[in-house]
Amino acid sequence: MLTSSLGDWVGKLLLADVVLAITVATMAIQTAATRMLFSMARDGAMPLSGALSRVSPRTGMPAGPALVTGVGAAAILLLNFASPEAFLAIGTTCIVLLYLAYAMVTGPLLLQRLRGGWRGGAPGGFAEDGSRLFSMGRWGLPVNALAFCYGLAMMVNLAWPRTEVYAPITGHWFFQWFTLLFLAAVVALGALYRRLRRPAAGLARVGQIPVGNTGQA
Repeated sequence: MLTSSLGDWVGKLLLADVVLAITVATMAIQTAATRMLFSMARDGAMPLSGALSRVSPRTGMPAGPALVTGVGAAAILLLNFASPEAFLAIGTTCIVLLYLAYAMVTGPLLLQRLRGGWRGGAPGGFAEDGSRLFSMGRWGLPVNALAFCYGLAMMVNLAWPRTEVYAPITGHWFFQWFTLLFLAAVVALGALYRRLRRPAAGLARVGQIPVGNTGQA
C-alpha cells in the first residue's frame, strides 16, 4: 500500500523507517520489562523471586528476567504464525494495559488538580535541593484532562469487541472479548492476592514503627 501510494523509493524508505522505529521500541519495552521483573523479584513480589533477583557477577545483568521476557516475547511472536487473531487480541490487550497504566497516573493527578492540591508542578512546587519544579501553569489542568480523556477513549476504542477487527476469519467471540475478559481476570486475581497477602497484625501501617519497637528511636 505504501509503495503503490508513495512510489517505490519513498515507500521503501518509509518502511525502513517503520522497521527502525519498531526495533527501537521493542528494545525499550524489553529493557523496561526486564527491569520491572527484576525489581519486583528483588522485593519478593514475584514467584521464583530468588532466581529472578540474581545479578550476574560477570555482566552485572539480571539474566533471569532478561531470559523470561525474551522467551515470552518470542513465544507470543511465534503465535502469530499459528493464529493471527490470537496474536492481535494479545497485542491489543498489551496496548490497553499501557493506556491503563498511564491513566493510573493522569487520573489521580487530575483529581488532585481539581481538588486544588497540585500547584506549581507539585505540592510546594520545589524539589529537595530547593530548585523550582517544572510547571505548565494554568495549562496544566486542561492538558492533564485531555491526556486522561484521550487515554480512556483509546482504551474503549481498542477494547470494543468488533468481529471485523478482532475475528475477521473465524468470527470467534473469545477473540473479540479477550481484552475485557483479561482485564476482569487481572482485577479479580489482584483483589484476591491483596486479600490473601494483608500485612501481619503486628505491623502498623506504612510509615509507622512496627509494634514491639515503639521504645526504639
